[in-house]
Amino acid sequence: MLPKESNTAKIHTHAHTRNMTRFKDLIINSIPAKKVADMTKNNNNKNGLLTNLQVIKSKLSQNTLIELRLGFEENEFRSKRDVESLITVIKEKFHARLSLYKHSCLKSICIGWRLPTFALGPILQTVIPLLLIEPVQITHIQLILNDSPWIPEECLRRIVSWHTLECLDLRCIRLRVRSSHLKCVSSSTSRTTSSSFSSSSPLPIPATRHNKLLYQLIQHQQQQQDRDGINSSRNNSNTDSTAKEGGDDDIEWKQANIVNIVPYVSSSVKTLKLMNCGITRHHVVRLCESIRGRMHGLKELSLRQNFSLDGGYPELLALPCIKSLDLSLCDLDETDGYWLGRGILKRDNKNLNKLSLAGNYRISTAIPEVVSSAASGLTEMDCSYCGLNAGSQREVFDILAEIPNCTIKSFRMQGIMLSDDGEALANCVRRNTSLRHLVVDHPNEVCSISLEGVDQIRTAIKSNYYLETLTFDVIPNGEYVVKIVEEIEFWFELNRCGRRALLQTNEVSIKSWSTILSRGAMRDDCNINILFWLLKHGAMINFT
Repeated sequence: MLPKESNTAKIHTHAHTRNMTRFKDLIINSIPAKKVADMTKNNNNKNGLLTNLQVIKSKLSQNTLIELRLGFEENEFRSKRDVESLITVIKEKFHARLSLYKHSCLKSICIGWRLPTFALGPILQTVIPLLLIEPVQITHIQLILNDSPWIPEECLRRIVSWHTLECLDLRCIRLRVRSSHLKCVSSSTSRTTSSSFSSSSPLPIPATRHNKLLYQLIQHQQQQQDRDGINSSRNNSNTDSTAKEGGDDDIEWKQANIVNIVPYVSSSVKTLKLMNCGITRHHVVRLCESIRGRMHGLKELSLRQNFSLDGGYPELLALPCIKSLDLSLCDLDETDGYWLGRGILKRDNKNLNKLSLAGNYRISTAIPEVVSSAASGLTEMDCSYCGLNAGSQREVFDILAEIPNCTIKSFRMQGIMLSDDGEALANCVRRNTSLRHLVVDHPNEVCSISLEGVDQIRTAIKSNYYLETLTFDVIPNGEYVVKIVEEIEFWFELNRCGRRALLQTNEVSIKSWSTILSRGAMRDDCNINILFWLLKHGAMINFT
């Protein structure tokens, strides 16, 4: 048997515990309160719990928050109390500061897809509307709601109609609107209220149009089931007697496209992004009507990642004020490319100067025709990752080299392997005088061309007075290759300083060269060789 612990040992143990507790209390009491708060905050930061939310509430209470960014971190909201505490801070502290100083630093609201379901509704229906009050001037709103429930249309109207809004970015949003007929209560239908989001899943959007027929069949079957359910519920006399007109429980909700919101978007919006929202060619017509009717200041429109456009390009290209159109990752095919090429030639909008078709690998054979149509009107174009083969590459470079009055200044064709050892690229660089930036590399793979190809490009750049940046794949495996790459960068530095002034007449050469020399001297990365070259050739031009 083990010996029993003596009472003396117990007394000493308890005394030691009490002494340690008093010692800890003495240490804590001797530390200033501010330092204790900092220590607590550091512990919370180490745990990674509610750090972002705590910072947001602190800045809101002081009216120093510039960007409200929620839903991009895990475990940001653990319970409804976190949402209620945020609302309380806005009502009691943020609004008090607004009434006192009549000024707000808040400019941007970004809501991400990681918000839990219990927080999504209050954030959209309460938090954001509480922030959209005078004198707050929100200029940027971004909503990215991947795999979220359907959002009531009324919930978004006030958000998108804020009068100081300049950029509206909506991604992966599904709407639900009130149906025209009353919803009858039955066992086959479920009740929904206007204050909660529907969690029913919509029809799957196809990744490509290869399964478009299957998608239409599923849609037809679901519509038929909805009609059968409605008819059967209307024939139920007991259900008719319990229906109450005007009640929330008696309203049937249906899915709607994001274009329903566009008529309510603020007319001050300059950038509109509707990404991955299931927009089709039928929606494009309504979208363009709404933009043409009231959004006269819109400059940028992005329909990125809408996989079933399949038309509507003449309407998009005819929008009067659009300067930039983004149709990247829309699964466009060669037919879409041909229609785009024709639409660019016949477009009424002469303000359009930027077009992005990146990521549409099925459009590859039509890219040369699109470039040919855009080369005499647009200034920026992105054809990256469009699956261009060697023949299409050569066609594109030949078009840029030979087309008269080319206006393209920035051209991107990333994700390709240069063919013919860069011969077509060198010819394009040698003959084109409009390009300022040309990107034809492969970010994920290094596909270096031969030494002869690099030398051809070096010779072409030496005779080009306009091109300022060229990005292509080359492996500097050797002293000679390194020297060629350095020389290429030297000529680019000259062009960035304004070497094309050498081609000007003597009447304006003196004024131009004084500007060029001052610009070259102020460049941080400018070396003495560049200044010497400029001084030498400037003197030859000015005094001969």
